[in-house]
Amino acid sequence: MRLSRRRRVRGPALRGGLFPYPYFVRTARNLCLHYVARPGEARRGAISPCDLAALLGREQQDRAPGSVEAYLDEPPGPERFTVSFDDAHTSVSLAVPVLSAAGIRPTLFVPTDFVGTSAEFLSWAELAALRDAGWILGSHLATHPRGRHRLYDEDDVRHAARLHDECARSREALERRLGVCCELLAYPFGEHTPALADAARAAGYRAAFTVTDAAWQGDLLAIPRIDPLVPRPLIEDAGPPGISVVLPARDRLPVLSEVVRRLCLSSYPADRHEIIVVDDGSADGGRRLAETCAQANASAEGPGVKVLRLPEGASFRAGQARQLGADHARFPIVQFLDADVAVDRDFLWHAAWPHERTARAVVLGYLSGYNLHDHGFAHRVGDLAPLLPGTLEDALPVYPDRSREPTLRACLDNLDWLAEPWRLSYTGNLSLSRALLDEVGGFSRDFVGWGLEDVDLGLRLFRAGAELLFSRFALGFHLQDPDEARPRNPFRDPRPERPAFSGYLRNLEVLRQHHVGDAALAAFCDRALADIDELVGRPDTVGVEMGGRCRNHCAFHRELNRCQAGGTPRHELYDRVAHAARVGARSLHLLGGEPLEHPDLEPLLDHARGLGVRHVTCHSNGVPLGEPARQAALRGRLTHVVLKRFGTERASYDAMTGGAGTFALAQAGRRWLLEEHAAGRTGVSCVIVIGPANLGALEPLLDEAVADGLRVEDVLAVGGASVSAIAARVRRWAGLGRPAPTVRVGEP
Repeated sequence: MRLSRRRRVRGPALRGGLFPYPYFVRTARNLCLHYVARPGEARRGAISPCDLAALLGREQQDRAPGSVEAYLDEPPGPERFTVSFDDAHTSVSLAVPVLSAAGIRPTLFVPTDFVGTSAEFLSWAELAALRDAGWILGSHLATHPRGRHRLYDEDDVRHAARLHDECARSREALERRLGVCCELLAYPFGEHTPALADAARAAGYRAAFTVTDAAWQGDLLAIPRIDPLVPRPLIEDAGPPGISVVLPARDRLPVLSEVVRRLCLSSYPADRHEIIVVDDGSADGGRRLAETCAQANASAEGPGVKVLRLPEGASFRAGQARQLGADHARFPIVQFLDADVAVDRDFLWHAAWPHERTARAVVLGYLSGYNLHDHGFAHRVGDLAPLLPGTLEDALPVYPDRSREPTLRACLDNLDWLAEPWRLSYTGNLSLSRALLDEVGGFSRDFVGWGLEDVDLGLRLFRAGAELLFSRFALGFHLQDPDEARPRNPFRDPRPERPAFSGYLRNLEVLRQHHVGDAALAAFCDRALADIDELVGRPDTVGVEMGGRCRNHCAFHRELNRCQAGGTPRHELYDRVAHAARVGARSLHLLGGEPLEHPDLEPLLDHARGLGVRHVTCHSNGVPLGEPARQAALRGRLTHVVLKRFGTERASYDAMTGGAGTFALAQAGRRWLLEEHAAGRTGVSCVIVIGPANLGALEPLLDEAVADGLRVEDVLAVGGASVSAIAARVRRWAGLGRPAPTVRVGEP
């Protein structure tokens, strides 16, 4: 189940692209699917080959199979049905024999920046095989964004430009890589917006598809599809489920007032929800907090705000405060929010939708502006106060949820792809049934101060078989407290010292003790300690993972690089550079694929220099440095380059890079770097990559490095090549008096 459908379906506005048919047009039944279940697998939103055959059989009883491509000529009528898949997941290949046997020509909508970036996504070669088998290939944009969200550095013009780039870049990739003339697009999350439709039209798409059960109005850029796997409500015609919203709060009254006021303006039925604020040790015994809640409710005429208090003397025990609110909840669903998370008036509809269909759902909502390593981008109370109800998502920019976004992007929000989805369970915006909360024993009383009580709960829920789901539509805006002199979250302190983390470190040890023997939890705790060490240790060099982008994909690309599905967007790269400046690092180390081909490299280097970072080391295969324009752009901007070498002549080079035809450019880049090195502008060293196909190139590459005067930092064994055999050859080459580089597996 993709959490993408809105509770309230509003018909798309009539726009250009209409054909002369009646206002409501009877059209084909367009089926939208995503994944095919592998044997023994039970993924949410996936259909087994057997069930797919049964679904197609039922459809064919009443309709003949058609194709979405028909919309480019004459739209198919209700006597037809079509089949399309979104996301280009590898499991789609399991559907090929079933669809072929049924005589159906399906469509696959591809998010092009994800192709081949992980084992979850089809490669370009696999897409070519589907094309040759008769599948229609369309665009699912480049990075699968929510079209409605405007980012923090975008006005309307820049937002429109980004959407156009998403549309155009995806179409160009499909045409360049596969030779298809792409005129079909499916909106990510099934979300049609006027701005995205305009971008699609300008990029040359002639038909675009949503996911909705609303009647079609004839707009070729808003053609409805339905997801036949979306569960029906657990109780038909029972009305929306009752929801108790629970907020723990301690002082911070301006923020709390705005959050409560927004909740009181909810469009959710007043008799089906309540608001519970739990005083978590406010300075004056909670008197002003209670007055603030009463005033916020009076101004909005909401359903009423219940204020509870923890026992006398208790303070900063957010988990216990949430538990007290849940214990007093009237309704079966509990929505936890932090007291600094504001929501729009339709928020509860989005939060409720999964609970109507999944009894054991734990819904993790999106948090705009939540970032453990805060670098100055935040929502403020003054930004929200003037805005009318129901306008937050359109009026406010979205500050990406930096702590969770890379993981969410890698799985396209499908948490059941992840081995450890509990890592993402932040109770700043989380809902579940009271019954499920009681089943796992509720929040632990052992956590005091900031952090980790929600991770502990999430892990216990996951182990109990709860279904953790993520929703970008249940969106909360994380507010900055204007009166907070020092953040309660020590990770957001501009210059934290280790004593600031004493409470968090205590909670980390509590978490370990709660889950002794759990290897995944132990790794999580070790990673948290490493984060603290980096913050307070002030490292001289900080690594920046660029996402693995590279035009020259050798067969071992994912073995050599930490590829980020969908690439690493500029905002995350800027955040990492800001973090380097924050901890006082003087150097950046750019890693992952070919950083010199990243479209945001030059702005990133300028951004780093503006923040006081002066030294930049970059890994490169040399190909972009063989181009004069790139040489001119990068001269003087790179302190050091680590050159990846595959072979000294075309045969061994092409054997490793799949005959990419870039040997001449790689050699030209090497020569240019050596000139820069000789002139004292750029330092150069190298790593040598050896696999079964270029084993004979090892000694020539070592000789070349000596002749060039370069230090060999590593010899990397890939593709199953024997580390011990390569190491023995390196030792023989070294002989007496020459240092032998380290030989190891994969990633530099």
